[in-house]
Amino acid sequence: KRQVYGLFIPVLTGQFGASFMTANLGLSLIGVVMALAGAFIGPLLDRGSIRAVMAIGAALNACASAAMTLATELWQLGALFGVVVALGTAMLGPLAANTVIAKWFARYRGRAIGIASMGPPTGGFLLAPIVGTLIADYGYQSALLTFAALHVVIIPFIWLVVRNTPADLGQLPDGEAPSSRSPLAAAAPVERAWSTAEVLKARNFWAIAIALGMVGAVAGSFNANVIPFANDLGFALQEASLLISALAGLPASSAARLRATTACFMFVRTCFMFVLRLLCISMPRPCAPCPADCRQGCVRIMGNRSQFRKRSTLQP
Repeated sequence: KRQVYGLFIPVLTGQFGASFMTANLGLSLIGVVMALAGAFIGPLLDRGSIRAVMAIGAALNACASAAMTLATELWQLGALFGVVVALGTAMLGPLAANTVIAKWFARYRGRAIGIASMGPPTGGFLLAPIVGTLIADYGYQSALLTFAALHVVIIPFIWLVVRNTPADLGQLPDGEAPSSRSPLAAAAPVERAWSTAEVLKARNFWAIAIALGMVGAVAGSFNANVIPFANDLGFALQEASLLISALAGLPASSAARLRATTACFMFVRTCFMFVLRLLCISMPRPCAPCPADCRQGCVRIMGNRSQFRKRSTLQP
């Protein structure tokens, strides 16, 4: 939903009487709740059934999306979207996906994460025109019900496809069968298990978290406000939705595929720097000078503080 959040800004300001600042608080709230929820959901993904956590997250999102069609007050939308959808997305989204990838891939982990990261921009590319048309022609409730239906549909696929580890299917990471390796190499690679306290004390964790958090905040703010900006220029909602589709689609998917390719062959720090610099030059300076400067700052933080090397771990 965050990819197309901007399409609902006119609804919040027009039908619910919210100011632009209040309408944007939904993104801030969902980000904070997801960050806090991650501290509790992460251990569940490590110790419990990943597919159960993801299925519950999809069910929460479906119920919240359907319930939002009945909301009559702004605070009700805020509670459902900022809390319930945030919890569901934290259980279903990148945290769960990256946990599965980390357990299933070793040699090609960077490539697998890069390919998986093509999902959100591809979803935005496909859904934005549909959501824009639904809101303009049938009302925002129809778009929310579509979201609810999509989340219900994916639950059986999650249950059929997702497995915690390759060992559940008698395989090793990267999909190799135990017999395909020599006895010396048959054991899965052993990686250090970090405790929550150790992660929170690691300098590089905070460098990456702050830098990527700033980048995400800028991107989210841009996506949320580009629709009102397009409306001010005279574009209808359906036409403005194509702008989100163009921004979220091919360029973002291509960048994700580029990350997928380079992550396996380049130093991770170099890959981060390269991608963040692409983000800097992609933000039009005449329209948003501050976001571009903010992204430049993120590049400096990442470059100066991060000590990552290829397939390295956090340094305390």
